[in-house]
Amino acid sequence: MSIRTKTLAGVVFAAFSACLLVQPAQVQAQAQQYPQRDIHILNGYAAGSGADVIVRYYADKLQKLAGKAIIVENKPGASGNIAMEAAARSKPDGYTVYMTAGSSMANSVSLFKNLTVKPDKDFTMVTSLLRLSFVLVVGPKSPVKSVAELTALMKTKPGNGLYGATAPSGIVSAELYKSVTGLNTQFVSYKDASSALVDLIDGSIDWMFMDPIAALEHIRSGKIRGLAVGAADKVQAIPELPSMKEAGIDGVDVVAWWAVSVPAGTPRPIVDQLAKWFNEITATEESKGFINRVVGGDPFPGTPDGAQKLLESDIVRWREYIKTAKIEPQG
Repeated sequence: MSIRTKTLAGVVFAAFSACLLVQPAQVQAQAQQYPQRDIHILNGYAAGSGADVIVRYYADKLQKLAGKAIIVENKPGASGNIAMEAAARSKPDGYTVYMTAGSSMANSVSLFKNLTVKPDKDFTMVTSLLRLSFVLVVGPKSPVKSVAELTALMKTKPGNGLYGATAPSGIVSAELYKSVTGLNTQFVSYKDASSALVDLIDGSIDWMFMDPIAALEHIRSGKIRGLAVGAADKVQAIPELPSMKEAGIDGVDVVAWWAVSVPAGTPRPIVDQLAKWFNEITATEESKGFINRVVGGDPFPGTPDGAQKLLESDIVRWREYIKTAKIEPQG
């Protein structure tokens, strides 16, 4: 190698090394100045839905901490996948945040054949927020007061009657319950909880696992009757209801958890800052009250790494749930 070539190589190496040193400094500077403009939170469900209630609560609190406007964008459709795809394809700069159930991100991998997003690859998890389980409910005309009574009654019905559901957590909880008890209750799909509630109250369907956001108000007003939460462990927010295990049904343990994520490649200092803000919100007494009384769940703060590992393990767990429930993936 000539002296001139060696010199040029040395210059290139020095420039490359300098670039490597400058990039982390630039990223750190960007994180320190973050945010410099409005932050958009993408929500995969309609305005006024239970999911929207959670997103807008956190958005309002985040605005006070971040000092910038927090704009909630509702992109309903395809079971939340439209919003998830839009979030995944957004610029990874911290100005697009995705809020949804981390369990929904996980189950989408097995529920949809043509999913264009890989949640564990295309997103960086920021933190978990809360966890909840769907509630097994019956209508006011039903004579049953417990899960055991419901199981016994359903076994006397030809074809074992009908159950309703609006979301994968409700379907899987129901199918696991059927599998354990030997019931053959037929599934009726609903687009929203209000439609299902009408049919439950008038007796058109026999039972369902309902999102606690939709169920609790009606349980406490006496319009419907809660029998248990669809988890192995008791939910602190609903102490009056037993877990399925306490109710004598071992094998039904479906826990949904809400989380915050950003597009993969978002600088780690920005991820950490968002995690700090969201966990500060979750830790307040006001938020604990909101999560318990309105959402029907328990606070579940976390870390970026912890939420990422939970997403990865939930992808495996939901694959088994969906196989057990015999749910056919959608095209």
